[in-house]
Amino acid sequence: MSKSITKETSNLRKQLKLLNYCVDILRQHDYSSFSPLTWEDVSDVNSAIYSINIPNKDDVPLCIKRSAVDAQNLIARCCEEVKYLDTEMSNTIAAYFRQCLELEKCLSSLASRQEFEVSTMLQGLYSVNRKQLHNERVRLFAACNMFKKFITPSLEVSDYMFGHTQEVNVLDLCITGEEAESDEDDDIDNDNED
Repeated sequence: MSKSITKETSNLRKQLKLLNYCVDILRQHDYSSFSPLTWEDVSDVNSAIYSINIPNKDDVPLCIKRSAVDAQNLIARCCEEVKYLDTEMSNTIAAYFRQCLELEKCLSSLASRQEFEVSTMLQGLYSVNRKQLHNERVRLFAACNMFKKFITPSLEVSDYMFGHTQEVNVLDLCITGEEAESDEDDDIDNDNED
């Protein structure tokens, strides 16, 4: 019961803050008939704001209403985009992590084969997969480093990174960053050509 009350109180405080912010904007545009509310007014059920008669005449101009609706829609859209970006960042890290695990399984499978020591083909395949694993680890570390301000990797990914920190060179991370910038430049050049 107390959690429900606390949640409702929190919601009411947010609505009060938003209302007062809107009132400030209206007052800045010379609509002085609007006045901010205090927490005492809102939290008192006997307050006049709960029994006030709303006049039929609407004093808010249409252009202000449109601006308010546009602003609200823009805020909602931005919030959606932030969620999409967070999801994409998480998915990117998860994809690199899965790829690392798959390559490790493949390397283990190749090394456990009986003919591995004498087969140059298996050793060559092992070498290629090892290089791919190194590249995926570099990408995983780079992605986690770039996204750390926005999302926190799972405990499993963090443990994996901690266990393989020595295997990823800082210079590799820099090269990966330069490759990403180069790819972006190529994309921009291609767009300009179109």
